Amino acid sequence: MWQHNFNLEEKIVDILEVGYPDLIITDGIEMSFGGNQLTQHGIHLGIIIMAKNPVAHDAVCAHILNLIPEKITYLRIAQERGYGSLDLKDIDISGDISLKDLQEKTRDFDLGYMNVKDVKCGFHILCGEPYCTGGCHGVFLDWLYMVKDRKPELWKKLPEWTVVIGKYTG
Repeated sequence: MWQHNFNLEEKIVDILEVGYPDLIITDGIEMSFGGNQLTQHGIHLGIIIMAKNPVAHDAVCAHILNLIPEKITYLRIAQERGYGSLDLKDIDISGDISLKDLQEKTRDFDLGYMNVKDVKCGFHILCGEPYCTGGCHGVFLDWLYMVKDRKPELWKKLPEWTVVIGKYTG
């Protein structure tokens, strides 16, 4: 747990130092987004992605979701460290559905960042810094979405509590 909320992007890339995969397979037949991954309904995307390079894999996945790989911190760091290119010209893409067709399927997805303090509920949420998307703050956001999705009646009755997450000044 030492520094569990710091340098997450660097830590993701560090994993490649000790366990560089030579085959990555992603099931994208059904996918979900928004809310919590445990509670969202599936959307038919209809793909299976296979790659020999994890950076190329994630860069193509970013493009499928109409994201810019260079703006995804861990991908930019991985490219800077020489683990692979983010440029589609350097990546061989083949299959029975085009990248353009996949991007069309996902073009209306709202993949925007949501800060847990912006969730409209009975809680007044105070966020400490640094904001930890994959840990403290992100887990609480997931919990809120699980309550909203699985227990809608409870969601409507959440008490007016103040919740402090992380080291907060104020």
